[in-house]
Amino acid sequence: QIEISTTPFYHPILPLLCDSDVAAVPHPGVPLPPRVHYPQDAREQLERARAYMLEMFGVEPVGLWPSEGSVSDHALALAYEAGFTWAASDNGVLGRTLNCDPGVDVTYRPYVWQQAGREMRMIFRDHYLSDLIGFEYSRMDPRDAAGHFLHRIRENAAGRDVLVPIILDGENAWEYYEANGRPFLRELYRRISEDPGMRALTVSEAFTKFEAEPLQGIFP
Repeated sequence: QIEISTTPFYHPILPLLCDSDVAAVPHPGVPLPPRVHYPQDAREQLERARAYMLEMFGVEPVGLWPSEGSVSDHALALAYEAGFTWAASDNGVLGRTLNCDPGVDVTYRPYVWQQAGREMRMIFRDHYLSDLIGFEYSRMDPRDAAGHFLHRIRENAAGRDVLVPIILDGENAWEYYEANGRPFLRELYRRISEDPGMRALTVSEAFTKFEAEPLQGIFP
């Protein structure tokens, strides 16, 4: 029912650890410190994360949530070499990569990053829907929150067969919910399981059901 993913071991911002000068790409003219260039440390963070998860859970995860969703071509290449097969980020990154508004048409599908013989399957989270769970629904009745969430998904899907990536980034939302989120999650998954037009998938399962669009690079 679940798939375990991981983050880099000590939560580093991998693109900056690989090369801090990459910050000038998304933020031209930003004042930069003396260059940090330690891709070997970035590799170690990824390898330690997989080793730790293997020790704790008996499984080496193939999925990566980069710290804060931060990505770059260099970071994805290292993740590939460390044994990861998929990674995720925010649909704002997808919008910058494709130079377009990251609406549901581009967000609700999987991608595959490809460079120099390496590839990394990718999803990009629906920022708005994910943040509803992260920051808003804890103040609502669990049934109302679950109903609102699934209504928004149906509206966005508009009858099409789509993949809706939901990823909670950062703050632990559940401590603000009634009973640590159990009533909300039970209501949400009950409604999904009873809806013949909707199915909850792990990320690896999703990649077997949808054809991935190629990306020749990622915006850092």
